[in-house]
Amino acid sequence: IEFTNGKMNLYDNPVNVMTNGPDFPWHLENLNNYTFTNVDKNTGQLGKLKLSTQDAGIALTALPSAQTSQGRFVKAAFYANYVRKGKTPDEAVVTLAHILNNFDRPFDLTIDTGGGSGDGVRGKNASSEVTIWTTMSDLHRNQYYVRSINGMNFAVVDLNKLKDVKQVKSVSTYDVDKAVGDLFTLFLK
Repeated sequence: IEFTNGKMNLYDNPVNVMTNGPDFPWHLENLNNYTFTNVDKNTGQLGKLKLSTQDAGIALTALPSAQTSQGRFVKAAFYANYVRKGKTPDEAVVTLAHILNNFDRPFDLTIDTGGGSGDGVRGKNASSEVTIWTTMSDLHRNQYYVRSINGMNFAVVDLNKLKDVKQVKSVSTYDVDKAVGDLFTLFLK
């Protein structure tokens, strides 16, 4: 579901990926620029010079490396469609965590100068887009995984364990980062 100019648009998502602008049909059209697959072609020839790579992984050379929404969409489509799927829920969560690591933006990876254009109105000062939170959901097991910019490991909120909690709880990001494993006890304080 995407809203454009106040109108709701409902799309079938053939690549199982989403990101922010431009509009979803644009992203699908842009994938026509990436007709290669994940199969390495490690040899070639230019004139009489025979070529051979030293390492595997060349198949992804033409994937965008920029952190734009357009580049992230293309990379995410490749990951979503070529990475081996987990056979168990635990394998699926670990695989997804590995994929999401490729989209993590630390402070100052890119700097937006003051007054420029792009995502929304910019102020007078330079800024950096960062990944404050990374989250994953396991809807089958009712588990929610979260990692903040201050941590490297995911913590899990097992919603099944919280069924008896009746009041709204607030948990600090620093407590989440320190807790790592199961966050259940943070919600009982």
